[in-house]
Amino acid sequence: MSSSIKSQVILIKNHVYVEEKQADSINIKLDSILILSVGPSTTRIVLNDLNDYLSKKLSKKKIFTSYAYLGRNITDAKKEFKLLNTDGYKAILLFLPKDSAFFEVTHSYSNRDREPVVWTRTENLYYEQAFDFRFYKAGQNPEKFWNALVEIDGDPSDNFATKKIGNKLISLFTKHKYIQ
Repeated sequence: MSSSIKSQVILIKNHVYVEEKQADSINIKLDSILILSVGPSTTRIVLNDLNDYLSKKLSKKKIFTSYAYLGRNITDAKKEFKLLNTDGYKAILLFLPKDSAFFEVTHSYSNRDREPVVWTRTENLYYEQAFDFRFYKAGQNPEKFWNALVEIDGDPSDNFATKKIGNKLISLFTKHKYIQ
């Protein structure tokens, strides 16, 4: 009797929710944006991917972007922000976690009733996080002109959230004439 093991990944849920909370008009052309993020390792991976996606999309619109990770928590982020040179940027886009990330990998095994015996290992990957995305006019006293609640549920290794959130942000920023 022989046996084999097959592995598969099952996605528990893929959900992205974006709700604008504030969308004020601005009287400047955004041709440069500093993108900043805060959060633990898993959150950082998701936000790095989102930054990469947004930077490519904005570059096509002739908008220069730069990215900085400010640390695991708000205390670290405030210290790092004070060290940043924000001169030359028209706006700052901040990705700020609202709660602790939930990340889980679960394993289960099953045996199919056939010859040869086949064991199947299933891994369930799940990431859940809520964010406050904020857009500020850059300067001595940054002024918030836009913000939204963003929720992500799903597999962090899949870029479903990156594309969906990135496209939604570009759409909203174009709608409000922050970008063209």
